[in-house]
Amino acid sequence: MRAFRHSQVVFAYALLTVFAVASCRTIGPPQPTEIPTATYTPRSTPLPTVATPPSPGTTENPIQLLFVRPAAVSRGVITNAANDLETILSETTSLSVEIEIAETGADAVAALCDSPGGVPAAAWVDGVTYAAARTCAERSLAVVREDGAGADVSIIVPQSSEAETIRDLTGAIFCRVSVDDLYTWIVPALILQANSVSPTSLSEINDYEDLGDLVSAVAAGDCDAAGINVAELESVGGSSRIRELGSPERVPYSILMISPSIPLGTRTALNDALIGMAADAVEAELLDPLLDQVRIAVIGEQELESWDAFLRRTRLDFSEMAR
Repeated sequence: MRAFRHSQVVFAYALLTVFAVASCRTIGPPQPTEIPTATYTPRSTPLPTVATPPSPGTTENPIQLLFVRPAAVSRGVITNAANDLETILSETTSLSVEIEIAETGADAVAALCDSPGGVPAAAWVDGVTYAAARTCAERSLAVVREDGAGADVSIIVPQSSEAETIRDLTGAIFCRVSVDDLYTWIVPALILQANSVSPTSLSEINDYEDLGDLVSAVAAGDCDAAGINVAELESVGGSSRIRELGSPERVPYSILMISPSIPLGTRTALNDALIGMAADAVEAELLDPLLDQVRIAVIGEQELESWDAFLRRTRLDFSEMAR
């Protein structure tokens, strides 16, 4: 009983001690408030002003409009046409445009792909170069000639050939005008590829001086096959001893590709100016050496659907060509 009372006393004493200490903290005269110490507030350093690049099409940032040099037109004629065209565009539009002549389609594609962050560019390219250019540019206009917006290209074989489809040409002797000829080699090579015949599987590839000699060689059986623009076949007389193998592919003549770095309003102004020039009898003569056009038309959404499908059938990565 004493032990229990003792523990109560000890516990009560402990509580009183705690309350006494706590109460002592509030008893006594009020203490003065400390004077706050001034502290330094850092100030932000303003960022340097970033200069906004001039809009494409202005004098400070002119648009580079490229044409690939036509092989059949003299350099003097091309230079004069380019200079006159540049002057007309400057006079008839509010845009500053510089005309450049590219030696190859690859040069035009390089300019288009370098356009973001560089010189704003637009370029007229053929149907095959378009396949690479679409990686970094958007199609806009198309050249239209007497027979439409493209050429029909076919593979021809001797009338007596046993080949029934293009796939039967593996190991064939193929003939052409030259390695860089669009209608007798570049497009036909794509047609072969689209039909699962690699050009490397051909047994021989022989060059001929001109189209007439090429057609004669096929008719004589010296060549197992060749590629040709069907309209040109008719111009050299054709032959009853040759026939087309498979259906022709329509290749666009020339397509205007424009870098997406050029604002829509500026693109529209450039398109309208070129369409207007092609419709004017006098000004159209300035474009003719460069485009050989009858008129220039806006490309519709489905206009190149067949050609795009053909390019997909080749199973080639055209984006690699743009790098």
